[in-house]
Amino acid sequence: MLNLTVKIEENNTQIAIPAHQLQMMITSDCAVANLKEDGLCLIFDDRKLVTITTLPLSKTKKSQTLIIISMNDNTLKLDHLKFGLVKLAGKNEKTPQIPVEFEAAVTKKVQVIALILAQFGYKLKSPMPKKAGKPRHKWTKEISTLPFYLDYHGATATVFWQKRSEIVIKSGAKLQTEIPLNKDGSVGFSARFAQKLRAEHENEIIGMQTVADVVLKSPNEVGLFLYFGGTNSWLQLKDEDGRTLDSWSQVE
Repeated sequence: MLNLTVKIEENNTQIAIPAHQLQMMITSDCAVANLKEDGLCLIFDDRKLVTITTLPLSKTKKSQTLIIISMNDNTLKLDHLKFGLVKLAGKNEKTPQIPVEFEAAVTKKVQVIALILAQFGYKLKSPMPKKAGKPRHKWTKEISTLPFYLDYHGATATVFWQKRSEIVIKSGAKLQTEIPLNKDGSVGFSARFAQKLRAEHENEIIGMQTVADVVLKSPNEVGLFLYFGGTNSWLQLKDEDGRTLDSWSQVE
């Protein structure tokens, strides 16, 4: 639990945290901020931290909010506190290292500052962006009725995704003839798997064209079978209007 003294005025909010010898001011008035001769300034734009600096300030934008932090603790330097805040915020700014004997005290003050700022809607550390995961696709009865067409690197085909784990390449499809090689001239894993698929369906192939329907398990296998992979088959398979199979089937 933190005991705070908060004073709210028209242009700024002042917060005192006696137990931790800290004072904070939230303001958008650069002139008011520069009345503080000794302090740190956290500059936020649209509640996103822009930088952490010392006073006096250089020119700031009207849209920015300034959070001024000062302390009465003579055992610590402002540079120590700045380093702790910079470290928590993940900012790439050069600041002096904190001496080992001050680390615990600085960490405590930084945690208190971060907690208070969060309560006022200012987060020191921006959330990590979510990594884009592998798209998920869903088969539907509607999709099962649609022909999808492929024309890529000499391979052409008409394809139906007729069941969840059953996708059909219609007879008459043309296969890419040239096997892609690695830089060292070897045959890569995808190409070897493609050759295996073609061997399994050799009775449906004459020359480089299918003479019967070929049933595979997924659009990815279709890409390997027809053109040895190397590009996303979900994007290569398109309906008569050019809409991709990925667009038809992707779910959030």
